Amino acid sequence: MEKIVLPKLGLTMEGATVVRWLKSEGDKVTQGEPVAEIEMEKANSEIESPCDGYLKAIIVPQGETVPVDTVLAYIAVTPEDLAEAIDVKDRGSAPVPAAGFG
Repeated sequence: MEKIVLPKLGLTMEGATVVRWLKSEGDKVTQGEPVAEIEMEKANSEIESPCDGYLKAIIVPQGETVPVDTVLAYIAVTPEDLAEAIDVKDRGSAPVPAAGFG
């Protein structure tokens, strides 16, 4: 299983808001395919899938603001991975907005 993590896209970027998910849980994705749109201080950007697979679990819902390096979602690399449950601790609790956002 692979993670989709919010990357640092600029020198001063501390976090971003998930504007919308372009894919739904269970959808097949390919490496480099946009799966989410995020909003930073001055621009919007797309987050791409790091690998081929299936969007297994969306961790950060639309509208949430999270810091850089937050796990946004998980990609199941094989159909078998898609069937495995995600440990509750991996889902985490509701993201806490980072200071200075929103």
